[in-house]
Amino acid sequence: MQRGLSIQEAAEYCGITTECFRTWVRDGLIPGPWPGTKRYDRKALDNALDKLSGIPHNASTTAYEAWKAKRNAHSAQAY
Repeated sequence: MQRGLSIQEAAEYCGITTECFRTWVRDGLIPGPWPGTKRYDRKALDNALDKLSGIPHNASTTAYEAWKAKRNAHSAQAY
């Protein structure tokens, strides 16, 4: 599976409807699309789903990745 997913693919990957997926993005539960695109990062979704499930976050996340995830979640709220 490719890394950049459409909203339909991302919702299916998460096991939820597209409407629920949009709600989760708006609520900051999962990150929004890559800036300037309509594509969602499969790895970022994995990390968010792990966090929602209570699975410890991978300690190898860099400060840049944390900033990027926060920025994506914030920019998705504009939709």
